[in-house]
Parts: sequence; C-alpha cells; structure tokens
Amino acid sequence: WYRPTNIFHLVSGADFGWRQSDKNLPAYYPDNPPPVREVGPGSPTGIAFGTGAAFPLRYQRALFACDWSYGRIYAVHLKPRGATFDADWEFFVSGRPLASTDIQVGPDGALYFVTGDRGTPGHLYRIYWDGAPEATPPPTTSVSPFVRLRRELEAHHGRQDARAIGRAWPLLGSPDRALRYAARVAVEHQDVMRWQQRVFDA
Repeated sequence: WYRPTNIFHLVSGADFGWRQSDKNLPAYYPDNPPPVREVGPGSPTGIAFGTGAAFPLRYQRALFACDWSYGRIYAVHLKPRGATFDADWEFFVSGRPLASTDIQVGPDGALYFVTGDRGTPGHLYRIYWDGAPEATPPPTTSVSPFVRLRRELEAHHGRQDARAIGRAWPLLGSPDRALRYAARVAVEHQDVMRWQQRVFDA
C-alpha cells in the first residue's frame, strides 16, 4: 500500500484522503487527480510559499515543503500546465537530524522553520539571503484560457444548473486531464435524468 510523498493541486471535488491500506487509489484512475510532483519516500509536515521572502525571485515563488523523517526541506517550483500545474523540485535544506515540522516566512523576509518531536530536541532556525536584494515584480493578473475554463466547470460543482451538461459534456473527452476531471464532477452533480441517455448514445 506504499505511496510516495506527493505535491497535489487541490481542485474542487477531488478526494485526497489518506488511506493506509490496499484500498489506495492509483494516480492513473480517472476519478483520482494525479500529483503535480511525486517527491518520493518521506513524512510530509509543514509547507509555505516563499511569498514575502527576501530571497532571489526563484525562491520567492517556490513552495517550501518539510519532510520530517528524512530531515529535508524541498523547494518546489510550480509551472503552469494546461488547467493545472507541473513542478520541479530541489533540496533546499537538509541535515541529520533535521526533523522539520513547520515553516513560515517571517516579517523580516527570512524563512523560519522548527524541528522536533518523538524524542528529538526542538529548535528554531532562521534562513536568510545575504546577497543583493532582488525586487519582486508585480503579480500577473492574466489567467490562462485552460484555467478559466476549469473554474467555469467548477462553478457547477455541488449545485444543479440547466447549462452545466451542455458546457461540461464536450470536455469529458478533453486532452487536458484537469478539464476532464472538472467536467466529470460537474456532470455528476446534475440530475441523472438529464444526462443518462447521452451515455448510451455516445
């Protein structure tokens, strides 16, 4: 029942519940969104974005993820991919022992994290950048057509709408898996009498 530590994009209607059994849902199941990035063995704890950190731009935009058991902090670099994300990662901090439990950007722009638990001593660490300041560019307000379409489909999740079937049905065959997922969840929330015949006509 082993599963690696994963970074997920938490989208509407998805089930990311932990199952420590043979009932795990493989990533290739159509009703189980795949991870943005598979990291490998670990014990995930705290996460924080580098927003507000006085770091090089690459790390201001990174997602920092703690791994308690292996004494690591990952810097995950997200990249848009269709209606969701892909990501690269790197080891940002590691040590033995370094049982990191939580992480946060402080008001001084440094990155703080704490360690401890299960008989290991607790410590507070501060990471700062002593290079030249790197200005943060203004945030982009543009949204890709894929993301916009996914959000439109997600607006039909959890409620019935006469327009939902017409909008979602053609996207059940989209090459973008995130759009297929959002479309399926939108359809499932509609009255089955509105769409069951389409299944047999397809």
